[in-house]
Amino acid sequence: MSARDIAYALGAAQREGRNWRCNCPLHGGHSLTPADGRSGTLLVKCFGNGGNCDSNEILAELRRRKLLPQPEPRRNLLNIVATYDYRDADGALLFQVCRLDPKTFRQGQPNGTWNIKNISRVLYRLPELVAGRAATDGQPPRSTSAKAKRMSTGCATNGAYWRRVIPGAPVNGVASSINI
Repeated sequence: MSARDIAYALGAAQREGRNWRCNCPLHGGHSLTPADGRSGTLLVKCFGNGGNCDSNEILAELRRRKLLPQPEPRRNLLNIVATYDYRDADGALLFQVCRLDPKTFRQGQPNGTWNIKNISRVLYRLPELVAGRAATDGQPPRSTSAKAKRMSTGCATNGAYWRRVIPGAPVNGVASSINI
């Protein structure tokens, strides 16, 4: 709908220059100014109610009244080909590492946030390591160590992190190992 159509639908439509003035759908005062934006979007500003009407709330009310269409849901542009779960020793999911196509990796929280700020870093398949079962990383090339009946794991971050957390931990050493 155009700004003109919105103004007439809300009542008391009045032309003011290039804009319109009409009743605000939130507080009812004659103080809303809808305008047509350059890209076909609707711009709204309420000058009444002490300037307390939020534009996003106005747009939400217009959608509720079916004067504006619902926004299109955002498409997931990430092509996730594999997900690696990182769990604490008790098995609770802390974060995930997703492998994307083309090959890149993103770390995220179970709630969908693409960061792992304030999340404890743990080794991959930590519960299996604690239980003493042979755990393989699942992320090549470490997965080949299962054939050799050894425990193997990796971390979602670079080895420098583990040097800070576990002093003396091997970093980028091909033949290095930690006996647990």
